[in-house]
Amino acid sequence: MAVNYANNKFVAVGGGKISTSTDGITWTDTGDSTGGNEVTYGNNTHVVVGGGNSYGYSTDGTSWTHKRISGLGDNLESIFYKE
Repeated sequence: MAVNYANNKFVAVGGGKISTSTDGITWTDTGDSTGGNEVTYGNNTHVVVGGGNSYGYSTDGTSWTHKRISGLGDNLESIFYKE
């Protein structure tokens, strides 16, 4: 499981789910799945990466768009944002 806090929201990925929280105590499942391994935030966007070379992005942490990258192996294991 990985957790990131940005823009007044926690975003957690793990167990194939994406969840959010505003206080770190009460969590809401977004209903999106990613097989997530890691989450980061940059340029006003939350980004998660996961199994099957998939990634997802969201500007609000609740509604996600998912994409797949081909030719990189089996899984995307980590991601970070640097200005």
